[in-house]
Order: sequence, then structure tokens, then C-alpha cells
Amino acid sequence: MNLEIFDERICLLGEGPTSSGQANNAIMWVDIIGKKILTRDFFSGITTEELFHEEVGFALPGQDSSVVIGFASGIKYISPNRPELSLPNWTKISPEKPGTPVRWNDAKISPHNQLYGGTMAFDATPEAGGLYRISSDGQQIDELISKVSISNGLDWSPDSNKFYYIDTLKYSVAQYDYDESGISNPSTLISFPHGDVLPDGMCVDAEGGLWIAFWNGGCVKRFESNGNLSETIELPVKNVTSCSFGGANLETLIITTAALTNEDNPKAGMTFMVQPGVIGKASNLYSSPLTL
Repeated sequence: MNLEIFDERICLLGEGPTSSGQANNAIMWVDIIGKKILTRDFFSGITTEELFHEEVGFALPGQDSSVVIGFASGIKYISPNRPELSLPNWTKISPEKPGTPVRWNDAKISPHNQLYGGTMAFDATPEAGGLYRISSDGQQIDELISKVSISNGLDWSPDSNKFYYIDTLKYSVAQYDYDESGISNPSTLISFPHGDVLPDGMCVDAEGGLWIAFWNGGCVKRFESNGNLSETIELPVKNVTSCSFGGANLETLIITTAALTNEDNPKAGMTFMVQPGVIGKASNLYSSPLTL
């Protein structure tokens, strides 16, 4: 496999890559701490970059060029042709603990058009976050998992029957049964050694393999749906944050990284790409309540 640089722009905390468009050409990701949303066309190389006044925990593509954004202050649905819409925020049901500011950190749209997103404390205070679900009509928010420390990678199996979730400081991947009503029957699919290498963002490919980025680990690893390790992709930087498939036939893995620490590497914070020999799943595009 030939690892290449996909985008040379430096992100303090690159996260949450997605793909959309007819040929999965529109690649979008966030720089959470840099307060940016970045895009790059997979084929033309055309880029955009938008700076905001607060941290951006996630940006998810929707139908008709819309985007749903998880700002530190709340979630916004933004469309070029419709009024801006605020979605319910986690503070509606989980009041912030005094002295523990919390923000969104990673999210995806479920197979049933629900927004699944997690939170964490800015200073990573243990058990200050949670995992939440916003209903498909954009009216209801529910807490699915409480006392989460660093809500990170999440995705569904290709048949949509399983939900996978990483709370980083638990050093594991949890597996749940999934249907439209929610998640149930938790079990531990993969356990990692406790230490300085932390499981971070994640995506699932079309064969059911889990691709997991490792903070301070300098790699992305693929695990079979039974939890067995099947592939390791080494990167030239330490802090690898997340990954997602994009491009023609979803055959290219897009990998985000972070330059937040004092790593002595000019490539830290760049976004990389590789063709690992399997194809991914298409991102679920959000269908706004304004268009339902």
C-alpha cells in the first residue's frame, strides 16, 4: 500500500472525515481546536476552508448540499437554500457540571437518519461526557450512554444490525445490537492495552472490518468483525485521529491527524490517503426535518 498526503493543510486537531457527492468526491473534515471545517474535492483538488468563532466537534454532510455542525454551543443545520435550524443540544437533558466545560466530539448519521454524537470535557475530565441520539425529525434528544470520558469512533455494521463505539479511556471497542429504537446488549468486541496509545476515530468498511485510528500510535489498524487484527497502516506522524472512505468506488481511506502536541514532524496535522484493498461504506447523508 502506498500512503500519500491527501491535503497538506495543518490541523491542530483534524477529525471526522466524511465523503459525499455522486462519486464520493466531496471530502470534508474538521479541525476541532482550530475551529474550522475543511473540504477538498477528491478529483479536482479544489479546497475550501471556513473559520468559526468556536470549536467544531463534527460536520456531517446532508442532502442538497446541507451540513449539520456540532459547535461547542450547540448543533446547527445549515443549508444554502433554507433557514438555519438549531437541533436539540445535549445540555437539554444533561446539564453541564460546574467547572467542567464540555463539547461535541465525533458523530455520524445512523441508517435511520438519526444523529448519533458524543461529548467530552475540554480538559478530558473522566466521565463528564455521554453518547446522544437526536431523532430523525430533529425534535428529540436522548442520552444513550452516560459517564463517557472521551466519546470517539462510532459506526454501524454493513447490515446495520450492530453498532460499534469507542470511549477512548476504556481502551476498548464496544459492540451493541442496533435497530431504529436504539442500542442494546453491550459487549466488548476488542480490548487494547492501557497506556499512552489511545483508540480514537473509526469507520467500518463494506466487508464489516473496523478501521481504528490510534492517538500517539502512529497508525490505523483494521480488525475483522470478530475482533481479530487483520491490517496495520503505519503513518509518519504520531497522533492519528480518524478515517473514512472516499473517492471513486470508496476504495481510498482518508486519514486525519493532529498537530496539537509538540511532535517534531512537519507533516503532523496533515490529512493522508491510502488504498487498502477493500472498499468502504458510503456516508449516511442527513435528511433535515425541513425536508422530511
